[in-house]
Amino acid sequence: MARPRNDEWVAKIDNMWQYFSDARYRFERQWYINDAFWDGNHFVWWNKSRQMIDRVTPPTGNVLRVVPKTSKQMEAVCNMILANEVRWAVIPDNSEDKDADKVVTRVNHWLQEKWQQLNIRAKLDELIINALKLSTSYFKAGFDKSRDEMFVDMLDAFDVYHAGNITDIEESPAVIITYMKSLMDLKANPDYKNTESVAPDNRLAVSDMKNSRMEDKYNEKNKLEGDLQTATVKEAWIKEKDQKGVKIRLVVSAGGQILYNELLDISQYPIVMYKPLPGAAYRPAWIERYISLNKSLDVLVSQIENFINTMVRGRWLKQKGSGMSRIVNQDGEIIEYDS
Repeated sequence: MARPRNDEWVAKIDNMWQYFSDARYRFERQWYINDAFWDGNHFVWWNKSRQMIDRVTPPTGNVLRVVPKTSKQMEAVCNMILANEVRWAVIPDNSEDKDADKVVTRVNHWLQEKWQQLNIRAKLDELIINALKLSTSYFKAGFDKSRDEMFVDMLDAFDVYHAGNITDIEESPAVIITYMKSLMDLKANPDYKNTESVAPDNRLAVSDMKNSRMEDKYNEKNKLEGDLQTATVKEAWIKEKDQKGVKIRLVVSAGGQILYNELLDISQYPIVMYKPLPGAAYRPAWIERYISLNKSLDVLVSQIENFINTMVRGRWLKQKGSGMSRIVNQDGEIIEYDS
């Protein structure tokens, strides 16, 4: 059977991404609200009639106070999960080897060095916080040929597309990682081809909801020119099965072009999924259980403050039509008025 051409691969990747994207769209809407809630924007909601994210505007003179109780609870849960330091045990393949102890020592030192160099502890904080507010988060590991070193990246749920009714990432027939790259970076990658034909789109994120959230959060749009313009990159990891077993095909598309297409000698995705709650990958996130309670607390505090601002203020009664001099803040002031 003939292998699909480049334009067929572009259509295949786009269709697969669209299928995964459509299936999780209602979750993405809630992820926008969850992320805004984490950042302190508690009064945003999904307007069904207008099919858009809307915001509550308080009446003139009133205030809407935000109590960051849920975000502090999330930080506490993250600290509890990471309370115990990570430990690893290196076991030699051949314990009878006379150099086994030296090999174990070197590997231990290498692991400690990479733990510090790659800043894994800080990335674990990001991994857990993102999973608590977006239901899942991901670690991707690999080797960067341009820098000649390994890497570990944290990815949020907005940027990773897969089947939704899975409990483990390996159950998905394909995984698509999306990100934005400048034309300059794409052209500098020696493994990529067709980079001169890539069409930029200058988005901030591939997901419409994340793109909107980033525009709202950072108040910016990509207006760069030339090779600094960005293009949508879809990195598809697809499982292919033959008589010898399962292999992973990596196909990278950007701006209507296939940049990379190779069958790799691996049988598992270089990605791990973390989800703090049991069940399917796409489900209500941990933070959603507390949003309504926190909003009730926000409203209560706001009502108390609005009542105080309205009622607990000094007031004077004067006869209508009478003239009164200005009142100042001096002790023993004598106020004259016309009767």
